[in-house]
Amino acid sequence: MRTMPDGSKRPVKFDGVQGEYVIDRKWRVMDRPRARAQLLRQSEVLAQHRLIGTWEVPDEAERIAALKLFRKMKVANIKVRVVKP
Repeated sequence: MRTMPDGSKRPVKFDGVQGEYVIDRKWRVMDRPRARAQLLRQSEVLAQHRLIGTWEVPDEAERIAALKLFRKMKVANIKVRVVKP
């Protein structure tokens, strides 16, 4: 759950949990407004709960795209790894 500035709570969805890491699987990494908003929501909720996230992507090209997006959005609490589907 993410705590909003007004104190209300809203859910943020991930695909699973593995140990101390919250996992989100991505088939394709997009640099679009909705994708950037989702990334910031995920990063915010992870920071609030002092967790680290992991995006799992299908290939090296998507990993590179994710790293570029993380750098652009200044997100440091989400890692990315390649996991074959």
